[in-house]
Amino acid sequence: MGELKIRELRKRAETALGPRFDVRAFDDAVLRSGSVPLDVLEAEVDAFMVASQGTAHQEGEGATGGKAGAPGTGAPDDGLVTSWEQRPA
Repeated sequence: MGELKIRELRKRAETALGPRFDVRAFDDAVLRSGSVPLDVLEAEVDAFMVASQGTAHQEGEGATGGKAGAPGTGAPDDGLVTSWEQRPA
């Protein structure tokens, strides 16, 4: 059942992001939280898609002066703590 959900989420991300879709970044988004319920995974992938669209939009328009996001994510720093940031090292 999980495999089917991941395939569905990947197809949704590919459709939403078009040529901006990066399978490696998608895999990172799926694996980042570890073993989670499917609804949580879906929320993580939705956040990945929003971040990917925002990054492409900012880069395309040459945005300046924005805050840096979490290292390696390309996401803006919106002050929210993601699940991987809450886990002890």
